[in-house]
Amino acid sequence: MFIFNPKLDAKYLEELYGGDPEITQMMFNLFLTDSIPSWEKVEGLIRDGQFAPAGELVHKIKPSFSMSGLTALHPQVQELEKSLKSGGEYNALIALYEDINGQLYDLKAIIQEDIDRLNQII
Repeated sequence: MFIFNPKLDAKYLEELYGGDPEITQMMFNLFLTDSIPSWEKVEGLIRDGQFAPAGELVHKIKPSFSMSGLTALHPQVQELEKSLKSGGEYNALIALYEDINGQLYDLKAIIQEDIDRLNQII
């Protein structure tokens, strides 16, 4: 059984992927190569005042956070989506985005480390 970094929701990942290291690795890679670039676009949309498109993009990528074991971020990502869709206040939206992004910065490295360790057992 693969031991995930403790900052990831190992129980959720184990239930979701049934201990399959190849599927887990694939989903982690998709998160880093697809979801992270989309996430980074959200900031520009917020700064441009395009809250509705930013909310749609957050909605689209929100499941990938949980599917990568980042279930602890889900409530904040959901709050950001809701605030964007309801036309929240600019400074609050930027602050929430930056808070999530700050947490995500370290978590991306953790996911990459687990990808590297998964590569060793595949």
